[in-house]
Amino acid sequence: MACSHFLFSFLFIAFIATSTALNCYQCNGSDSSKPFQCNEGLTADIDIKPEPCDAVYGAKYCIKTTGRFQATVTHFFNTGSSLNCYQCSSAESLDCSDHFRWNKIYPVNCCAGIGTSRYCSSNHMGNYCNYVKQPGDTLWYRSCIYTCTGDGCNHAHASTSSINIVFVCVVGVLLRTILS
Repeated sequence: MACSHFLFSFLFIAFIATSTALNCYQCNGSDSSKPFQCNEGLTADIDIKPEPCDAVYGAKYCIKTTGRFQATVTHFFNTGSSLNCYQCSSAESLDCSDHFRWNKIYPVNCCAGIGTSRYCSSNHMGNYCNYVKQPGDTLWYRSCIYTCTGDGCNHAHASTSSINIVFVCVVGVLLRTILS
């Protein structure tokens, strides 16, 4: 009987420790420093892992967006042959603030905003898809957003069962068998 109390206490403490913080995949498909790491379907050969959502206040959800998502373009110009965009983030560089310093940022040959993005959120953003076309676009883009709860749940849009739930069920069956 003492063994079962010890086992129950151990499992209880283990689940409290693992449930204190949410971990989500956090990546952007247009990140050139980690190419092919944030595709729509994450494969076994990727290097990224779910990360703590500590930077997002009250994070309760993992989000995955596909198609067209928020653009990081502050200023663009047409060179005649292709559209060049300035890609920067004011969170990372003062040169990309409200007073844009165009002579400090160099244009790149493709605009961000098409691909897959995964991040943490404190808001439930729903589960839906739309077809969108921005001014200047020649194509319609299918854009989807998926919201889920649970560590690393934003790896795919299909529902997956939590490893913790499976573990609890297995331990419960084992305890019932042992104690019977």
